[in-house]
Amino acid sequence: MNKQKQAFTLVELIVVITILAILATIAFISLSWYSQDARNSIRAADIKTIEKALQVYATRNSIYLAPESAQTVSYSWDTVYYQWTFWDSPYKEVWNLSNIPLDPLTKEEYIYSTTANYTQYEILAIYEWEIVYQSQSPHSVSTSLQLQDSRASTPSFTCPKGREVATSIISKANAAETYKPKVNWTYNKIYVKTQNYYVPLPSIINAEVTSATWIILDENNIKSQVVTNWNNLPQVWTTIDQTKENLTINFAPYYWSITSTSTDEQKIELAQKIQQAYSWSDLQTQAIYSNIINKPENELVSLINSIVLWQWSNNTVAETIITPTFPTTCWNWETITYQEAQDNKATILSNINNYIWCNISDYPGWAARIAWTTVSSKVLVVGNSDDSSGIQWWYYWITTNAISTTDWYNNTSFINWTSWTAWYLCWNKYSTTPWTWYLPAKDELNTIYTNKSSLWAFTNSGYWSSTEYGSNNARRQLFFDGYQRTGYKSTGIYVRCSSRF
Repeated sequence: MNKQKQAFTLVELIVVITILAILATIAFISLSWYSQDARNSIRAADIKTIEKALQVYATRNSIYLAPESAQTVSYSWDTVYYQWTFWDSPYKEVWNLSNIPLDPLTKEEYIYSTTANYTQYEILAIYEWEIVYQSQSPHSVSTSLQLQDSRASTPSFTCPKGREVATSIISKANAAETYKPKVNWTYNKIYVKTQNYYVPLPSIINAEVTSATWIILDENNIKSQVVTNWNNLPQVWTTIDQTKENLTINFAPYYWSITSTSTDEQKIELAQKIQQAYSWSDLQTQAIYSNIINKPENELVSLINSIVLWQWSNNTVAETIITPTFPTTCWNWETITYQEAQDNKATILSNINNYIWCNISDYPGWAARIAWTTVSSKVLVVGNSDDSSGIQWWYYWITTNAISTTDWYNNTSFINWTSWTAWYLCWNKYSTTPWTWYLPAKDELNTIYTNKSSLWAFTNSGYWSSTEYGSNNARRQLFFDGYQRTGYKSTGIYVRCSSRF
């Protein structure tokens, strides 16, 4: 009897190899994300260590440590501040140790600046925000997602249900494609007092400073000040590309010294210079600046007394002096911070009619406005601008079972996260913490439509909800008449992401 040889067929081998490739890709991407988060955790811990070291030094010496071999930033021959990095020598000076904190990816020192009198400082780290990968399948969908830092990337993602396999990681293997600076400080964030001038500045770190630079501040390079979550990355001699996005801050130095004997007219002139610097700037909606800008003339003298005379003589942070109390209403489109919104959540929920106009300027991922409450007693917010003017909901041949009209979380959990579609656009809006934003369910979208006049810049067009209607359609709402209808999933229409806290 002849014995037949047992072996795998070519088709079986191809299937096994494909499955292994899928598993390897998923594992690689997951590891990359984990590595990114781990590095960000190291950066946060390093900054805390440096801050503790600086406080120890200040306790001993009444000033903060000077940056070693610092570059000078000046105006009209007056030193405004010193900028360089937190090097080995200052670290030894404080802790008598040699293991200086370094960025875990670039192995470079963290950027460190002090005012000219060494009484205030800023320390900066650059955090990673997202991993981008691409698919070579002919069915992949390529588009551009506008991230918080206003830079567009163009990744492609795999189709659902294993139809495609991500085949390559673009650019740096384990590194993010998007970077954000985060500044820790004792600097007052409003102005620097030099020997002869008051120079309004939101930061004492400038993206133009390099090893061979002596920066003289002017109306151009002042726009390169580095503030948290902006798109200026200072040159730190790393593999990270330096990027620039100028702040629209005005250059408004004031020549004089304000003392207890200064006239009210002099104090008002300085206050108006500070207002001029931040009015119509990118920072004007932040509480610390909006409170200054909106001060009437009869309150400017007391403003200068608090943020200049009192603050300068006592070396405290002006922000703690001028932070406004939480408003009782937002009927005048008031701006609040995310922390204020969280701290006053119970007040907002119990008086929601008074707060649906509130703008939360620093909401995670994007500025947002309060829209209403949710069925789970949370505050519903929506972004201040559309996230897309034409993107498909999903692939029309697939049924996802995302049929809830009220529960966005349930809907999103049914959908494969690797596809570039309307719901993924929202899910990944704040890539540091996915699930912060989402595509609203049908009833939530209707709530947003009902209150759209209190929100921001909706178009008279159709918007997707996260609620499915069969294998080929999903629920959408027309914002010119309020009708909720169905539409083909592959149709590109508007998206406005929502969130809750």
